[in-house]
Amino acid sequence: MRCPYCGSERTRVIDKRLVSEGVNRRRRECLDCKGRFTTYERIEMTDIVVIKKDGRREKFDREKLMRSILKACEKRRVSLRKIKKIVDEIEKKIRSLGKKEIRTRVIGDLVMEKLRELDEVAYVRFASYYKHFTDIESFERELRKLRVIGERPPTSTEISLMVSTPIEISPWDRSRIVKALIRETGMPNKEAEEIALAVEKKVFASGMKQISVSLIRELVNNELFERGYQRKLQSQEIIGMPIVNLREVILNKSNENANITYNNPEAVNLAIAEHTLKHFALREIFSKDVRDAHLTGMIHLHNLGFPVRVYCSAHSLEYIKKYGLRLLNLATASSPAKHAMTLIGHLNTFLASMQAYYAGALGIGFVNIFIAPLIRGLSYKEVKQLAQYLIFSCSQNAFSRGGQTLFIDLNIHLGVPSYLKNVPAIGPGGKYMLQKEDGTIEYLDEVPRDKDGYVKQPKKGRILTYGDFEKEAQTFAKALMDVWR
Repeated sequence: MRCPYCGSERTRVIDKRLVSEGVNRRRRECLDCKGRFTTYERIEMTDIVVIKKDGRREKFDREKLMRSILKACEKRRVSLRKIKKIVDEIEKKIRSLGKKEIRTRVIGDLVMEKLRELDEVAYVRFASYYKHFTDIESFERELRKLRVIGERPPTSTEISLMVSTPIEISPWDRSRIVKALIRETGMPNKEAEEIALAVEKKVFASGMKQISVSLIRELVNNELFERGYQRKLQSQEIIGMPIVNLREVILNKSNENANITYNNPEAVNLAIAEHTLKHFALREIFSKDVRDAHLTGMIHLHNLGFPVRVYCSAHSLEYIKKYGLRLLNLATASSPAKHAMTLIGHLNTFLASMQAYYAGALGIGFVNIFIAPLIRGLSYKEVKQLAQYLIFSCSQNAFSRGGQTLFIDLNIHLGVPSYLKNVPAIGPGGKYMLQKEDGTIEYLDEVPRDKDGYVKQPKKGRILTYGDFEKEAQTFAKALMDVWR
């Protein structure tokens, strides 16, 4: 190897590596001038002659092979990188045969083998152009061997869960495609016959012995697209699910969510919206492995139709007690409650509003403790009435998420925990309570605190804390249990 700087033939290789299939990179150094340069070593490929079906011969053309595979994969979700990889593998296989001539049938079989693994629709497309029919009787004879793996119409629950079970294997029947096209797109019988025949030829050319209904539908949609029926395709895509499935959702109750007791209009809307969001989540959020595992029943993705919602969280009554009911999705606001009944009403409205933002449960902590300051002085009969109102209003509130009842966790305590006993209690009207030496109560907007934020008790009287309302908290807990049982 001559040095490009001084022309000397005295060079040595100081580094080498394989940069691609059949190409080596070598880094060289001149022993005379010490200059360094890079060379590439490629295997000289012998020309391969392709024997066509009519006996003509032509030079193997890698680019022609690439174009034919690109055509088969048009409008499919197949990356250019994968297509190039297939072409590389096919060319390598052809050259490994060690033959100077090769028939187009061999190349076609190699392409079909790769496309079958890559994409079923691309495989059928290529096969339909690669094979041809010369004997109509053999064509019909092979069609009689073809079996269609059908799926029974899914129930509304299966539609919601996005699962289905193949249960029927039937002989091939082109007329079923014709009828479906007329029913779903309203096209004339002649056009439907032409499309069904084109699909039939592609299916037969693929060499498949069994084919699923879903793949047939995809082939029909592809044929519609190629013939310029974009508008008819668009009208189907806007719905988001086949009409037969939509009818099932409208007319029959889904058992996916036990909290939805009957098939009300809100439940129908939720099922349709969830169906679309489930497709979005499976395609855009989860990996292909997770998606396939869910679709085949290996795993179940809970609340798949709620990808834009928080799952669940715990909330406190203190904010509502202090500032009243002020929510972004409400046009009106309520001042802090002065009575326990009003506070429970605020809580009920808050929970009903929040359910639209969550997929799971809404938790409310220390319910009996935080309501306690508003029930001081009430009789047990009145306290029990409040307990009834809280339990029944929450359990009978069914406004959102398909008309299901509120999914709530109410946390009840047998006493006031030590970490709450010295916390200033918020009383009626969102005020803190200063109990004076004569027993009267002065209501404060804020309590005095030191520089570190700790409560400073006044010299005369004291700020009431939740520890002062333990008896009321226990009374309300007992009333809740009495109502519950």
